[in-house]
Parts: sequence; C-alpha cells; structure tokens
Amino acid sequence: MHCQAKDYINLKYNSYRLLGDNTAKKNVIVFDLDGVLADTVKQTLRHIEEETAIKKTNDDIKHYDLTIDLSLPRDYIIRAFRKAWKEYELIEPVDPNIPYILNKLHEKSKIYIVTSSVGADKEIIGWLKKNNIVYDRLVHVKKDNDKLNVEADVFIEDNPYLAMELKNAGKFVILLKQPWNIEFRNNGIAFAMNWNELFSIINERLS
Repeated sequence: MHCQAKDYINLKYNSYRLLGDNTAKKNVIVFDLDGVLADTVKQTLRHIEEETAIKKTNDDIKHYDLTIDLSLPRDYIIRAFRKAWKEYELIEPVDPNIPYILNKLHEKSKIYIVTSSVGADKEIIGWLKKNNIVYDRLVHVKKDNDKLNVEADVFIEDNPYLAMELKNAGKFVILLKQPWNIEFRNNGIAFAMNWNELFSIINERLS
C-alpha cells in the first residue's frame, strides 16, 4: 500500500508545503532519486539511441559524467534525461524490492528523498506513487552539493564524488553500486552491491 508524502519541500523554487510529520521516529535516511531509486539512465539511453543510433546500456557507462562515455554535449544529455522524466511511467525502479525494503525501513525511520533531478516535481511524485514508494519528505535541491545542508543519519548515493563530499563533511554515506561508481568500492566509503546489502548496512548502522 502506498503511503503519501508527509512533507514536501521544493528548494528549487523556495516553496514549502507541510503535510504533517512523524516525530516519533528519530532516525532519518536520505535517498537519492536518479540511480538509487529510479533507473533513469536506462530510459535516457533508450532515447539517445533512438535519436543518435548510439547504442549503450547502463553497464557501458563507466563515468558519472555521461558526456565522457557518450561523447555528446552536456545540454543534449540533460534534454534526454528531461524527456525520460516526461515519460516517467516507463522508468523502472533500480530494484524491484525497493518498495518492500523502504516499507521495512519506514517502520523505524523517516525516509527523505533528496534530489537535484531534472525531472519536474509532478513527474517525480507521479513516479513515486506509481511505484509505491513510501517517504516522508521529498526535497528538490538546485545542485547535488546542497545535500550537504541536509541533516540525516544515513545518506544513500550513486554519485561517487558527492559521496566523498558527504563523507568528508562527517556524514555517514552508503554508495549503491552502479557501473559508474564501482571503482570507488574500496575508497573508504560504505559500499552496497545491491538493495539487499544496502538494507543490511542501514540496519546495522542504526541498530
């Protein structure tokens, strides 16, 4: 069963809408959206293939900066991501077990989704509802390192450079395995090979 967001914050437009809160839960877990919850890269690559005949899969993307692997301008890639989000119904979850795992975590912790995604708010919320994603707050920031200003007990990221920034700022961060961050596996950051392992690391950290 889907649990609607209790708080909705949009830092991109400096607006705030309070829908309630659950103060009984002390721990806060922050999840990134693209690459952690939503497999937007897969859908973006489909659009790029349709338009350019450049055929790539997620496994071909070895750098967080897609311009390196695709040899395309950054603006073009951003437009492809925006196109993917406009068809958010086609974006798959990174792992089919995400709704179940988040529901288990939500029993004891608050779930924040903090993202700098190019997706529009209504598209992101639509995707979260469609995929039965439970969460307490959605925070849409202007840029990735705005997450440094968020207070939480655990951060889940796929961006290896942001993960390093968070770690250096004294925050506990877990890097979820993706082809573009695998080389950071032994870089002093907690690393989860999949969502089941991520669940175990979070539980151990918060126990």
